[in-house]
Amino acid sequence: MTEALKTHIVGERYGMPRWVFFLVTILNRLESAASKNQMPRWTAKTILPNLLGFNPRKFTSKNFLYVTDDIISEKEQGKRRRQQGMLTDHKEGNPSVLRPG
Repeated sequence: MTEALKTHIVGERYGMPRWVFFLVTILNRLESAASKNQMPRWTAKTILPNLLGFNPRKFTSKNFLYVTDDIISEKEQGKRRRQQGMLTDHKEGNPSVLRPG
C-alpha cells in the first residue's frame, strides 16, 4: 500500500510527503477512527512520526484538507489537459498531442 501511495501521491506539503497524510489517515481509520480534530493527538501516541519522520503537530485537519485539495486540483488539471488533447511524457518531459486513432 505504501508503494502505491508513494507512486500516485507525489510531492510535499508542510515539510511532509503528501502520501504520508493519506497513509496515516488510513491506518487511523483501521485502528481507532479518531476524528479529524483528534488526529494530531492520536498520531503523537503512535510510532508513526518516528517511523516516517514527521512532526505529528503538522497533521491537522486543515493541513489534510489542503493536501487533499492539492491532489484534486492536480487531477482536474490533468483531466483538462487530456480533454484538450495535450499530454506530457513525464519520462522525457516532452509534450505530445493525442490524435484520434
